[in-house]
Amino acid sequence: MKFTESSGFKRFKKNLDDTSVKVGWFEDAKYDDGTSIAMIAATQEFGSISRGIPARPFMQPTIEEKGKKWVEELDGQLVGVMKEQISLEGAFKNIGQVIKDNLIEKIQSITTPELNPATVEARAKRRFRTNKKGTQTNLRLKKDQTLGEAMAGLNKPLIDTGKMIRSIKFKVETKKVKRYI
Repeated sequence: MKFTESSGFKRFKKNLDDTSVKVGWFEDAKYDDGTSIAMIAATQEFGSISRGIPARPFMQPTIEEKGKKWVEELDGQLVGVMKEQISLEGAFKNIGQVIKDNLIEKIQSITTPELNPATVEARAKRRFRTNKKGTQTNLRLKKDQTLGEAMAGLNKPLIDTGKMIRSIKFKVETKKVKRYI
């Protein structure tokens, strides 16, 4: 398919230049105590020397590993836009979903550096009730948490409650053009 510098193509290019997709944790993503999930994700990505948290990068490696594929996928989606098979917003929504899925896969795959044993113990205490004798009686689940998430989170460095993964969102943004009359 060959395109010329027609007014339709120029309008398409302008719309393309004005459209973007953002993937991650937005301002409304918070833990029950009000802590920003984006802040916790960044702390995990880069680490915190003062808090004794080692870096467990997942965002940058995902970009490095999948970035070229995202561009190829978007290119394919844009051909669909030019053929009027999909809207520009639809194309960007599709790529947003791909990026979100890739981030989730990366978070789930992180196993190192291992958690501090005290962290694993603290997680276990939060999840299991104990009776007066100090023995575990049953598992405590948080709202919207599955049994698998509760158990998996004990040793997985980036998965505790599962809320960070569930909170990854994407949104398509279009620049608003100011028109003066």
